[in-house]
Amino acid sequence: VDQARGELEELARQPGMAERMQRDAYAFVSKGFTVGGLVGKIASDCSEVLARHRARPVEDYLDESRFRTLVVDSLEAVTMARSKFLWWFHGRVSMGHVLEQPLRRAHREYILVLQQRLRGGGVADEGLAGEEKRELALEICKLRGVVSEAGVGDRNEIGEAR
Repeated sequence: VDQARGELEELARQPGMAERMQRDAYAFVSKGFTVGGLVGKIASDCSEVLARHRARPVEDYLDESRFRTLVVDSLEAVTMARSKFLWWFHGRVSMGHVLEQPLRRAHREYILVLQQRLRGGGVADEGLAGEEKRELALEICKLRGVVSEAGVGDRNEIGEAR
């Protein structure tokens, strides 16, 4: 949860945040709702994921397949939290709508936003150059878990692609 909060706070300091807040009708109407409030809510969502895992019976952790799934789910919470924030920041969706969505749904919605950009579906994205398209496609692959954070070409100890 601390890692997620730290990453979200770093994202909240990126250029363009004030402009994004001004474009958000929900943030304007709710008077005083801040990016810090969004960060806090998303961090709380991560805490809920961990709380659900801690509440599971011990038997769930004895089965290797189920254990692996639960560990991956916990680790993905940080990625999904980041996606939820970026969906609001880069998307055309209100903070209120983002706040209502579970982490996993927000993560998938953010991937859809990126896929639309890749296809040239956004007005500002019609002129994506080859390298920009490649970077965007790589980001989508990372978010889907197809490519590790280390990137394309990363190998394990016996030379296999990760």
